[in-house]
This record gives sequence, structure tokens and C-alpha cells, in this order.
Amino acid sequence: TIGEWQKAISAYRIILDKWGDSGLEAQTIFDIAFCYFRDKKYEKAIEMFEKALPMLADKEQQAETQYWIGESYFGLENYEAAVRELLKVGYNYPDFTQWSASAELRAGEAYFNLGKFDKARRIYKKLISKYGKFSNWGKEAAKRLEKM
Repeated sequence: TIGEWQKAISAYRIILDKWGDSGLEAQTIFDIAFCYFRDKKYEKAIEMFEKALPMLADKEQQAETQYWIGESYFGLENYEAAVRELLKVGYNYPDFTQWSASAELRAGEAYFNLGKFDKARRIYKKLISKYGKFSNWGKEAAKRLEKM
């Protein structure tokens, strides 16, 4: 719930204020970043996700972290940066379909919001081709193409 997220953010702020973020484990930094994201404090979320990313050993969690960086820029309505960061997911972590396909869908939406309809169409067509028209990502991409 929102109240629980706000409590978590308050607790993390106390930790950060008292001890700073040096010495924190990657998972804790990721958790703090996600709390900031949930609280729509996107600048702080980006800062903490970017700090966690090189510290994470698990490649899938790296893919997820990169995705949330892109989502944070999307939340700021900085769609150019969102596209750049979201497309890094598929490029750097192609084996993690959940994150790479979701990131490509969101990048298509960011292109649409920028008025770059040809680029949005290309991404949606690529998703359908890559994952099939009956996959969740293919179905969503097809819906978005129809709306265009």
C-alpha cells in the first residue's frame, strides 16, 4: 500500500541521513531506489538505481534495474532519456525477455509521446516479429499499432 511504501521511504531516509549510502549492499540500494520510484521521486530513484547497477552481481537484476532507470525517466516525461535507457535493456540483457520486451514496449510508447510515430511502429513490429503475434508482448504491440 502507499502507506507502507511511505514508511519504507522514511526508514531508508533515516538510514541514509545517519550513515550515508557508502557500505550499503547493492540490494539495499536497489530497494531504496524502488521506494523512491514508487513515491514518484524519480530523480532520487535514478540516482540510486544507477548506484546499484554496477554493484549487482545477478544479470537479471541488472536488467530489472536498467528497466527501472528507463521507467523513472518516463515518469519525469523525459522521453528521449527514457528511450535511451529502456533500449539498453534489450541490448545489454537480451536473455531476460520479461525485462527486454517490456522495455521495448515502453520505448515504443515514449517514441509515440515524442511524436516519433515511425520509430514507435518499428519497435512494435519488431516485437511482434521477435516474440510472435500471440505472445503477450506481440498482442500488446499489435494493440498499440491499431491505435496508431
